[in-house]
Amino acid sequence: MTVTVDSALGTAWKYTKMYPYVVFGTGFDTYSEGFRKSWEAGKALKFKDRFTGAFKAGNTAAATAHQQLLSENNGSFWQATKKSITSIWPDLRDGWKAAGETAKTANKSKFLARLGSVGKVLGKRMPLIGAALTLAFELPNIIKATANEGVLTGAGETAKTGVRLGISTLLGAITQAIIPIPFLGGMVGFVAGDFLGRFIVGKSYTEKKATEQAAAGGSNNPFTIDTSTIPYGGGSFANDEEFQKLQQAYMQASGQNNNMNLTGGNITNPYGNFNTLM
Repeated sequence: MTVTVDSALGTAWKYTKMYPYVVFGTGFDTYSEGFRKSWEAGKALKFKDRFTGAFKAGNTAAATAHQQLLSENNGSFWQATKKSITSIWPDLRDGWKAAGETAKTANKSKFLARLGSVGKVLGKRMPLIGAALTLAFELPNIIKATANEGVLTGAGETAKTGVRLGISTLLGAITQAIIPIPFLGGMVGFVAGDFLGRFIVGKSYTEKKATEQAAAGGSNNPFTIDTSTIPYGGGSFANDEEFQKLQQAYMQASGQNNNMNLTGGNITNPYGNFNTLM
């Protein structure tokens, strides 16, 4: 049993170390390529065996590339990430130029070829772009949870975001392999993965608070009026003198002079006992 536990912990730690590479780096593309090759080679297999084999092949490809990446960057993933970010524009420029020349030689559409080159470059950085967008949306929620409930709650919200990113990236890599259309194939998995991640980790702190307020009937609405504090509330009537005093007080508060002389029988406030004036 000890060996099994140690093995499981070792595997978990291995994939934990790979997490930044796959979610923020180029591991997405590496995993997707390994999955795709195995998926295409296993057409004769049953779906379960085909998918399992492709899944393992993707893991192996990503793990191998991750080790090579670390060896080339002094063991630092973030140094490699910096290179990936700063190389976006040069790669776009060089890819655009090369695609145009290749299309011209082959007598094909230069525009479509260049558009495809842009998709390939951005596709490799899609995990980084998607993760940045997700973090930008979730950061206010994490800050609010930390400020209101403490560091542990904030850490919990951070962990939820991490799980969502991991699931959406993994599904994105798989759908990119199965749907080999640059950017689009991965986006399908990213969206589906985010929905699945939300289902697994549950609502965020902000969403929970909004649900609680709605269930409370909007008690935190600053415009809610307690009619019991309003003079003559509940549909009662005021006599001439009482109504005139009340109206004069309102007119004076609003900076107007009241020269009206109200006479006659009992008068009902036409504004619903001044509810609309509060």
